[in-house]
Amino acid sequence: MVPEPLSGVSGLERVGRERGPMRIPIVLGDSGLVVLDANWGSINPIELADGVRTVGELEVIEQLDAGLALIDSRPPEAFVAGTIPGARNVPHSDAAKRAGELDPDRPAVFFCNGPQCGASPDAIQALLAAGHPPAAIRYYRGGLHDWVSLGLPLEPGHPSTDGLGSYAGLKGESERASDDTREHGSASDPAAEPEDPASE
Repeated sequence: MVPEPLSGVSGLERVGRERGPMRIPIVLGDSGLVVLDANWGSINPIELADGVRTVGELEVIEQLDAGLALIDSRPPEAFVAGTIPGARNVPHSDAAKRAGELDPDRPAVFFCNGPQCGASPDAIQALLAAGHPPAAIRYYRGGLHDWVSLGLPLEPGHPSTDGLGSYAGLKGESERASDDTREHGSASDPAAEPEDPASE
């Protein structure tokens, strides 16, 4: 094992790795024991950006109970393998182009594998750069590592065919279409078409 030095911290090193990373925690049967691989990735800060609130498990549960958006920002294959029940998938690489699916007036919680995973920090930075308000973004830094280590359940992720669906914190298909019509006009909406002065 080769330990990984922590930059800027004198004398501290992360435990080395003997094998490739195991990014999703594994529950060992009914024993209540969980195997976590804590030595991959890089350690992320608690506060990602001004105005973006970092939350824990109780806030994630409250978010779900309120029917608000919980976003797994990992790649689709990781999402399908296991995620927090009720989560939807917006891969970090798609966050900016899917920003219009998020309601800027309601908070969405973003998570990934845990404190060492860069997917949620990447997604959040992309959303902020796209103009999404920081007050509508929550960061669950603990991610799947903390969720599973506390004995909370996972379920297979179910890819959505309708964008992010019917969360209270997300826009449905009709709202997104309405936004697009307001921005660009629509051939099926005569009120949105400019008047033709020659027709008068």
